[in-house]
Amino acid sequence: MALTAGTVSLMAETKLEQGRWSIVNADDNTLTISFDGKEAIKNAYAEVTYRIAGTDVSGSISSASVSPSSVTIVPFEDEIGSGRALTRVYDDGRASMTHTLSLYDKAPYMIARVVVASDNEGEVIESNHMVAFATETRCQLPEGTSHRMIKVPFDNDGHGRYEVYDFSNEMTSHEVGCVFDATTKFGFVAGSVDHDKWKSGITIKGSYKRFIEKLELLSGYTSQLTRDYDWNTKTVIPHGYVKGAKAESARYMIGFFDDWRVGLETFAETCATITPPALWDGGNPMGWSTWGVMMNHVNTPAVKETAQWIKDNLFDLGFHDKNDQTVISLDSFCDGWGMTSSEISQLGNRFLSDGTYKEGLQTKQGLNMRLGLYGGMVIWDWTFGSQVSGTGIRDIPSYTWGDALLRYNGKEHHLFEGGQYCAIDPTHPAFYYNMDYTLSRWAAWKIKYIKMDFINAGICEGDSWYNPEITTGVMAYNYGMKIIYELAKKYDMYIVESMAPLFPYQWAHGRRSCCDRFSELGESEYVMNAMTWGWWTDRLYAVNDPDQLVLHKDGHNKGETEGENRVRVTTGMCTGAFIIGDSFSDKCVYTDDNGHAKGAVVAYPEASKARALKMFGNADINAYVRENTGSFRPVDGSSYTGSQQAAYVYMRDTPQYVYVAVFNFNKYIARNGSVLYESIGIEPSNVKEIKELWTGETVNGKTESFDYSVPAGDVRVFRLAKVVAGVDDIVVDRTARPSVSAVIAGNECVVSSSAEMASVALYDLSGRCVARVDDINHVQAVFDVNVQKGVYIVNALMADGSRLSAKITAR
Repeated sequence: MALTAGTVSLMAETKLEQGRWSIVNADDNTLTISFDGKEAIKNAYAEVTYRIAGTDVSGSISSASVSPSSVTIVPFEDEIGSGRALTRVYDDGRASMTHTLSLYDKAPYMIARVVVASDNEGEVIESNHMVAFATETRCQLPEGTSHRMIKVPFDNDGHGRYEVYDFSNEMTSHEVGCVFDATTKFGFVAGSVDHDKWKSGITIKGSYKRFIEKLELLSGYTSQLTRDYDWNTKTVIPHGYVKGAKAESARYMIGFFDDWRVGLETFAETCATITPPALWDGGNPMGWSTWGVMMNHVNTPAVKETAQWIKDNLFDLGFHDKNDQTVISLDSFCDGWGMTSSEISQLGNRFLSDGTYKEGLQTKQGLNMRLGLYGGMVIWDWTFGSQVSGTGIRDIPSYTWGDALLRYNGKEHHLFEGGQYCAIDPTHPAFYYNMDYTLSRWAAWKIKYIKMDFINAGICEGDSWYNPEITTGVMAYNYGMKIIYELAKKYDMYIVESMAPLFPYQWAHGRRSCCDRFSELGESEYVMNAMTWGWWTDRLYAVNDPDQLVLHKDGHNKGETEGENRVRVTTGMCTGAFIIGDSFSDKCVYTDDNGHAKGAVVAYPEASKARALKMFGNADINAYVRENTGSFRPVDGSSYTGSQQAAYVYMRDTPQYVYVAVFNFNKYIARNGSVLYESIGIEPSNVKEIKELWTGETVNGKTESFDYSVPAGDVRVFRLAKVVAGVDDIVVDRTARPSVSAVIAGNECVVSSSAEMASVALYDLSGRCVARVDDINHVQAVFDVNVQKGVYIVNALMADGSRLSAKITAR
């Protein structure tokens, strides 16, 4: 923060006012924050602990127990904007603590920070515990009497999730916390907007659903959930020390908002203003991953057959990204396990390329797909003695993975008890050499999509780091992820994080909002937990990722209903990325006899193909994913499931449409209700048409709302066309024109359209009608055919009387 000249010292009571805010430092040193004329936070204070490097001197300073040496109001300007700050300075004879509360001319929140410095010039001061803002005095929130609070997870590992508590408990949220009133939507949001050095804990204690009993914004928070836990001694590993001529806490945004959702979005947007996210203009990835079903049984023929099937059967139904490409993501157990390096190179440079290639005497056309591979920032405990790839060559020293371990108390640190992966020191040269070697090889193989897994192993605290300038886990993480990001940028690669902390965020284009979720209804509910309370992370990452979308999970005996499939696919639509996980090849066979017969076909390729044609052949759903980025927002936070705390109704506003998704996670009972236009931000007069995208039905709206009825274990997606579209619609919208596409797979023909169809006929090139289906009244038709290989013409009579045609090939 750059402070400008013009400091004014004030005696006795000091008051700073701006907009709806008032900060008063009374003559007895008590600090009160008021909002809209009501006292919201009383007896606020800051505190730090410190030590002077190279000496035995240590201490702590708290503004609650020491009188300030000065209280001033200072004009300032920083990345966020300009304003005035109330600054209080405290000194204990060895060090001084400066507590700053800033109000902006235009931003609707307050920023808090605390700084500690030695009183003696030239000394280095260190701190690993800095409370930028706190209170332990009961105070009532300005509005509402039925508050709840949101706990944000540190990472997406260990099957953790967002949690919601009644405001009669105490919790510590990671980096940001939120309290909201379920009835009025009024909310309180507090969170760190700097993520360069510190892990932050936001501790909130409430009572009687309306009183704040305790609030603490701490730089230096570690716990078992930040993966800073020593399983040998069963103790929390302390945070590393931030040091220098002065030590600064993170800055914390503190805000009251009429709508808690706006508060969390504002928090994310403020973070992005200070540290811009990674740029990506390629839209949502759409494609396929080996990890959904093939997993460790993957092989090259199965991957090629699956990729070919997707190209032949789903591409013409609109399943491709905005650049007319799909991703083929080779996950764990591919490189050097189920597939050789040569095979992967052949995939990228030939089979999936956008050009032609020779295979024997034949010239073939590549599939124009993007190949993906799997990496990480982690050390596995069976590799300590193994040489690090990329070291010991040319003039590069030889290192083992054991050399790059991050240690605590001199020992390797396992992130989970009994787990096999250990913390890594990303500043060790072995890590850079390995990443440089690995990504340069991948670039030669035409890899354009990389999944980085277990990278939370790079953010742990430890004894020390190879680079002495790095003194905390977050600093080390930023160091390591910058290496990955800059190499990926050099080779034009998309980065998606898997097991990863939510913050820092600027080193990846996408992040799994949750991990290892496949096909079942409860798994989809878990995915939507992350969108209910964490949709706002789409301001930090270009793409939120719901993990691979599986229709028939291996070992589940094809038990998933079509409704269950629609729910899972819609979680992808609501989140961002659209990556299929099923196997479409009978060439993928079990490589072991662990719970199945070795050599038998993995999962259910034929059943998955049939379902995929229906689920990933919906032109309207595919068009939304292809043409939009960003996540759906919960319509409210008052109603959510008991098991995973996922809301039922979500919305997304685009220039031409408002989309509303209504989920029913109950397997036995239908869900009926209505959606008020006001709740989704559209005027009733601006609703031109409502279409349900899974059934293709037109919905008749009411004056102020529209009704829905969702069968048990199913979902409905409503698209509300606007009478007056946004200014962005001045450009041509390819999805607005009616279109039809079709595929023939085996003995089944699937025809999809962006508008309702009345009937469909299939003709051979002689003009003979070989199949026909009437009374469709839907956007999709699936019917049996018995045809030879060759080219056919689909002719669709649309509900409005127009006709559309498409050419298809039966293979």
